[in-house]
Amino acid sequence: MLISFQVKERQHQESLQLYQINEEYYHHLEEFKHDYKSLLFSLKITLQENKKETLEFLKILEDHSAAIFEKPQIQQLTNIVSPAVRDVFLKFLEKAESEKIPIQVVIPVEVKTIPIDLVVFIRCLSIFISNAFDHRVADQSPITINLLEEKEGLRFSIANKANPTNLTLSEMVKRGKTSKKNGGLGLYSAKKMLDVYENAELKIDFSKQNHCFFVEMYLASRKSKSAY
Repeated sequence: MLISFQVKERQHQESLQLYQINEEYYHHLEEFKHDYKSLLFSLKITLQENKKETLEFLKILEDHSAAIFEKPQIQQLTNIVSPAVRDVFLKFLEKAESEKIPIQVVIPVEVKTIPIDLVVFIRCLSIFISNAFDHRVADQSPITINLLEEKEGLRFSIANKANPTNLTLSEMVKRGKTSKKNGGLGLYSAKKMLDVYENAELKIDFSKQNHCFFVEMYLASRKSKSAY
């Protein structure tokens, strides 16, 4: 009974946190809509008077607009029914924002079903997203993440621009095969966990042409052969 209460309390706190984020976003959006006509009028006057001031004003307007309109990525998290899974995405979005890491998250429809053990799914998500954060190229190329519940399963994919490597794809999922100090267990651990499930497929690819690292996890809507 105590454990059940603690789980419900945690879910309540996570839901409250997401609600507060949504409320803050829509509050800022309404403020922006209210001020937009005034901003356009100011821009018109500035254009007529001073070119240098116009460029400075446009930069301010651009930064302000970005701060408002880039937040819908967080709004998509409401499509994830599981508070625990939602929390994984929220933490990485906060990390990306604090570290100025470009990231694109697409969750177009409601995600209701996780076809494998929830703990295993969360561990794999964390591994794949952490791997993209750790090995991305430090430029403006975004990390792109997609989560889609389809008719016959759940599909997760993540892609990031990475430095060239001499490792083969099979070597990338072996224990200890990484250029990162004290690393090498991430992809290996994820593959090992997913190998337990007959309904799980893991695809890893690296394009030498555009230096893009891609991971896709597909989970068919059927029971696994055993519990992990």
